[in-house]
Amino acid sequence: MNKFTQQYKIYLTGILFLAIFTLLVFLVIVPLIFRIKSGGSELSENKQQSEIFYQNQQNLVAAKKDYEKISDSLSQFPMLLSRQDAIKFIETAEDIARTTNNRETITALENSPTATQNQTRFQISLWGNFPNLLKFLIYLENAPYYNDIQSLQITALGTASAEQAQGPASDDVRANINLGVYLK
Repeated sequence: MNKFTQQYKIYLTGILFLAIFTLLVFLVIVPLIFRIKSGGSELSENKQQSEIFYQNQQNLVAAKKDYEKISDSLSQFPMLLSRQDAIKFIETAEDIARTTNNRETITALENSPTATQNQTRFQISLWGNFPNLLKFLIYLENAPYYNDIQSLQITALGTASAEQAQGPASDDVRANINLGVYLK
């Protein structure tokens, strides 16, 4: 019987050791592995965020340099129309109309109460076909003077209207553009 108890004690000790080892694995080691995994993914996210931050910082530095270059080059161009150069703007608009095969009439308008003191308003009436009108607007947008199209009205000329407007083709349009040009 003594032998049976000895064997029983060995089995009991083995089972107890196995149970403690299993509990140790499931209660201590497995949670540690999950914490290490979550810590690793958190570390990876932090590294990714720091790389994005570094890239944004580099982009900001590059944008600052580009801004300084552009601002230096813009100072060479007459962005705002001086009062003495108002005629030059009108001549520029006439040249653009000729370049785009449009006929034009340019009229200086009285400043409305909503207009700023540094703004001169013009009404430009154009006659030509629609693609040439679009070309005129693109040239006007890229003119060396800051201008603001306040209203644009485009009317298709029919055959009766076309004969009255000195005989343009029936696919022609008339455009009225109210434009603000800013003065120094």
